[in-house]
Amino acid sequence: GTDRPRPVDRLTLLAEIHNQGCIAMADCADFTGGKLLYEAGCTFIGSTMSGYLDLSQTPEEPDYQLVSDLVSAGIKVIAEGRYNSPERAAKAIELGALCVTVGSAITRLEHITGWFVQSINNAKSDI
Repeated sequence: GTDRPRPVDRLTLLAEIHNQGCIAMADCADFTGGKLLYEAGCTFIGSTMSGYLDLSQTPEEPDYQLVSDLVSAGIKVIAEGRYNSPERAAKAIELGALCVTVGSAITRLEHITGWFVQSINNAKSDI
């Protein structure tokens, strides 16, 4: 759902998905993009791309504000992006997300291992 160059623009793609009799979900980076695609007919909006368009400044926390803003606008939200703990997932549900996509936290061993190594190294430096 982000507004970046692609072979087919977002609204044309969405129309074709609907022509095939399917529902659509759009990943968004911000409220404006999510609202646009929801109003254009996407059934669900994911917060997936928030914080990932500028990889030099990716936040550590999920974008709870985006989830809250989308939900407040009556949009069906699938929370996604940096939900790497049960507590973070629970918070998204508390904010009104329909569900939470958990990715790297359960599928990418190199991330999981890195979190353990970082915590252990931090504990060592505190001694």
